[in-house]
Amino acid sequence: MKNNIIILGGGQAGIYAAREIRQIDSKSNIKILGEENLLPYERPPLSKDFFLDKKKEEDLYFHSSDVLKNENIEFENISINKVDFENKKLFAKNDNVYSYDSLLISTGSENKKITLDNNLKNDIYYLRNLEEAKKIKEIVSNKNKITIIGGGFIGLEIASSLSQLQKKVIVIEIGSQLMGRVIPKQIADLVQKTHIEHGNEIILNKQIEKITKKKMAIMKFY
Repeated sequence: MKNNIIILGGGQAGIYAAREIRQIDSKSNIKILGEENLLPYERPPLSKDFFLDKKKEEDLYFHSSDVLKNENIEFENISINKVDFENKKLFAKNDNVYSYDSLLISTGSENKKITLDNNLKNDIYYLRNLEEAKKIKEIVSNKNKITIIGGGFIGLEIASSLSQLQKKVIVIEIGSQLMGRVIPKQIADLVQKTHIEHGNEIILNKQIEKITKKKMAIMKFY
């Protein structure tokens, strides 16, 4: 009887793991379960090349459906809400149940969400996936001033892309430096200086307590 290998998460780690497993195991069933109704694609270009129209959507996909078919790797769009490790079962939101012999979890992370009044939810934008990137591209096309909450890599990449589109950008960061979790202050200071030279405003040591409804786009990235 064939082993069932399930990879939970349809991103870069999931697709590369599936293909590497297939290289050493030609017999097992391999299935990728991803929440997005899209084949695995690159996320880094969403805040850069895709945003600036240097890459099209079709350029983002790691592999075509034909590649997966040829390597006998299944991909299914499904949302899993429970894992029973003891009995080796996955339970989907649509009540489907998946049994596995081996499970790889490569789901990644989610954006931290701001608590908002209901009348503001359609004015705040997050970047985590392709659909959100498309929405942001559309929104900023007719906006001149954009506020970004979060001075991490993604927030700063978006800020850089927006400045190339001649937008006025304000970056608000809760910490005392940009990218405080990943780079030393000396480098953060150089990054901040570069952004300011390109017209972006950087505000540090500020925590958002309230957002009022105005005709502007506010985006949240970390």
